[in-house]
Amino acid sequence: MLAMSGRVTMLGISRWAGIGGTYRTMLRFFHTVIPWATLFWLFFRKHLFRANEVYLLAGDEVVVSKAGKKTYGLDRFFSSLVNKPISGLSFMVNLSHHQLLDFRLLNPDSGIIDLKAYYRGFRYVREMLKMLPEIPEPILLTQIFAKLTALGRVHPVSTGVEPS
Repeated sequence: MLAMSGRVTMLGISRWAGIGGTYRTMLRFFHTVIPWATLFWLFFRKHLFRANEVYLLAGDEVVVSKAGKKTYGLDRFFSSLVNKPISGLSFMVNLSHHQLLDFRLLNPDSGIIDLKAYYRGFRYVREMLKMLPEIPEPILLTQIFAKLTALGRVHPVSTGVEPS
């Protein structure tokens, strides 16, 4: 992995690369076609896949600009920061896997459906609280959260709070 400050160009990368990293080598590298879909699928199958799980693809696209008039292997992507398509790289960041790992600390048998049910219930409670004239007592509020975040779950709740 290479992290550079300032303007990133192939000439700049070749200067940072050291022995064997000539400008010509950078041209060949960026001209190489990489089958990203296949690469991501193989990474998922090797490191993340579990046979009995249900997977939800959720992500956030990030666009990083790249200097240069013509950069091989890259394309133009819409950047909401500059409100126009720019030449650069686009990345998808998957958050559901990390959220599920944190969720399983308190709910070890839970899957992605349980995580979705929890967040859906949490959103319902948050919207309901906006409509109430005053916020309920903390004990009642905890029971409401436990009850609504348990709806739609496949596995039993293990939050420590019993919904009444």
